[in-house]
Amino acid sequence: MTPDEGRGRLVREMGLAHADFWRLLPQAVGDCPWRADGTRVGIEVDGGRVEIELGPEGERRIAGLTLPSTTVRFRWEGVARPAFDAFLERFDRYYRRGGG
Repeated sequence: MTPDEGRGRLVREMGLAHADFWRLLPQAVGDCPWRADGTRVGIEVDGGRVEIELGPEGERRIAGLTLPSTTVRFRWEGVARPAFDAFLERFDRYYRRGGG
C-alpha cells in the first residue's frame, strides 16, 4: 500500500438520531473491535482503523413530517479500499431506512 492508499474521508447526512446510531452500531460493525468516546467511535478494520464522528442532531422537514438528521463523518487509515467498501456495505445494511 502506498502512503495515500488505505486512507480516505466520507461525509454523509443520515436520517437518524444519536440514540439510533448507538443502538445499531454493535450489529453494524460485526466482529470488528470498537471503542466509543463521546460522539466518536474508532473501529479496527482489516489491520487499520475507521473513525466515525457524529455531528449535532438536527431535523429534516418534508411537508408535515419531521425526521431526525445527523451528519456522520468517516475517516479511515490503513484500510485498503476493498476492505473499507465491504465494511461500509455491512454498515449501510444496518442503518438503511425505508425497506425495499
